[in-house]
Amino acid sequence: KRQADTLCLIPMGAFDELPAELVRNCFAWIAPLETLRLRTLSRRIALCLADSHFAYLNMARFVEPVLPISIATTTTSDQLDQTNKSDYDQSDPFESTVTNITRLVLLDPADGADQLRTAIMGESADGEESNDCGLGDAGDWLFLYAFPPAMQEAYASIRLCGGSNNNSSAAAKKSKLALRMWSSQASVTRRLVKTRVTIPPILSSPTFSSRLVTLQLHALGLAGLIPATITNLTALQILDLARNKLSGEIPRALPPNLSHLELNANNLSGRIPESLALLSDLKSLNLESNKLAGRIPDTLCSLKNLELLALASNNLSGSLPTGIAKLSNLTRLDVSYNSLGGPIPADIGSLVNLRSLALSGNCFSGIIPPEICRLFNLESLLLSDNNLGGEIPEDIGNLVNLFSLNLMGNSLTGPLPRSVGLLFELRDLAVSFNKLSGNVPIEIVHLLQLKTLSLDDNQFTGKFPAGILNMKLMHLSIENNLFD
Repeated sequence: KRQADTLCLIPMGAFDELPAELVRNCFAWIAPLETLRLRTLSRRIALCLADSHFAYLNMARFVEPVLPISIATTTTSDQLDQTNKSDYDQSDPFESTVTNITRLVLLDPADGADQLRTAIMGESADGEESNDCGLGDAGDWLFLYAFPPAMQEAYASIRLCGGSNNNSSAAAKKSKLALRMWSSQASVTRRLVKTRVTIPPILSSPTFSSRLVTLQLHALGLAGLIPATITNLTALQILDLARNKLSGEIPRALPPNLSHLELNANNLSGRIPESLALLSDLKSLNLESNKLAGRIPDTLCSLKNLELLALASNNLSGSLPTGIAKLSNLTRLDVSYNSLGGPIPADIGSLVNLRSLALSGNCFSGIIPPEICRLFNLESLLLSDNNLGGEIPEDIGNLVNLFSLNLMGNSLTGPLPRSVGLLFELRDLAVSFNKLSGNVPIEIVHLLQLKTLSLDDNQFTGKFPAGILNMKLMHLSIENNLFD
C-alpha cells in the first residue's frame, strides 16, 4: 500500500518512458487492487493487468488456493470462516477482498443477502461502513467485473483450482463448483441495476467449463445478453438468471446437461427456441414474465422429464402444443396471461401428476373438458378471463385435493354443480362474471376450509342459502344476481 501511494506521486505519463519489463516487475509486487487503482496513470500499467503471464505471477503472490472441500456445493459459512483463517496471513494486503469474494463465490443460501451486501456495498453485516470489505477505493463492485479477463482467469485458476493447470491437485481439478449470488435487499438491487453489469465472461473460461454445476445469478440487476459461450459450461445442471434485466433472445445452444433453467422476470424477447427439446434432462423450465412471442414449440413435448413448465406473462400466441399429454411427469403448467387460444385439449386429462394448472388471461374457447376431472392430484385450477362456454363439468367434485378453483370472467352457463360440496380442501371458489343460473347449492356449507366465495355478476336465482352466511369467510361477494 505504501509502495503504491508513492507511485501516485510520479507524474502522469512518466511510466510510458520506462521499459515495459521494468513496469511489469515493479507492479508484480503490488497488490492487484492497488494496481487496478493506478491503472489510469499509464497505458503500460493497464497492459500489465491484461497480460496473462503477469496476471498469474501477481495473483500467485497475493492469493492462496482454497482447500478442495471448500469449493464443494455443500460448503457452509462456518467451513468458509475456518478455511479463510487458516489460508491467509494477517499481513496479506489482499486478504479482506479475497475473503469476501470467496464467501460470495461459495455462498451458503442461509446468509446470501448479507454476504452479497458485504462484498458489493463495502458494509459490515450490522450496516456499518467498512473500508476493509468489498473493493473499496477500486471503484468497482465485484472482482469478477473489476479486472480484465487475464486477471480473472488467474484468480480463478489459483483460488478455485489450487494453482495453474500444471500445479493444481487432482482433487481440485475434479471437484465441482457452485456459484450462487443473489440479493433480497432492494437497495442492493437498485445499485446493481444502476451499474448495468453483465454476465461475466470468465464463467465461460476453461476454469469453469467442466466443473461448474450450479450458476445462480439471481436478482442482481444484470443487463445485456445471455452470452452464447454459456454453452461451454458442459457440466452445468442448474442455470438461474431470474429477476434481472437481461435482454435479447434465449441462446439456441445451451449447456446440454441442464436440469433447471430459470430465466423468468427478465426482458428476453424473440421466440422460444425449439432447440430446448435437446435438453433431455430438463425438469424445470421457467420463462415467465418476459417478452417472448410466437407459438409454444411442439418440440417441448419431447421433454419427458419435465416437471415444471412456466411460460406465464409473455406475448405467446397460437394454441397449446398438441402433444402436451406426453409430458407425463408434469406437476405445474402455467401459461396464463398470454394470447393463447383455441380449445383446451381433452388429453390434458392424461397429466395425472399435475398439481397446478393455470390457463388464466388467454383466449381459450370451447368448453371445460370433462377429462380435467381425472386430475385427482390437482390442487389449483385457474381458468379465469378466457372465452370458455358451456357448463361446469358435473364431476368437478372428483378433484378432492383442490384448494383453489377460479373460473371467473368466462361465459359459463347452467348451474353450479352440487358436487363442489365434495371439495373439502377448497379455500377459494370464484365463478364471478359468468352466466351461471339456478340455485346456489347448499352443499357449499360443507366446505369448512373455504375463505373466499365469489358468485357475483351471474344469474343465480332462488333464496340464497342462509348457512353460507354463517360460514367463517374472509370474502363473500354475491351482488348482481337474481336472488329472491
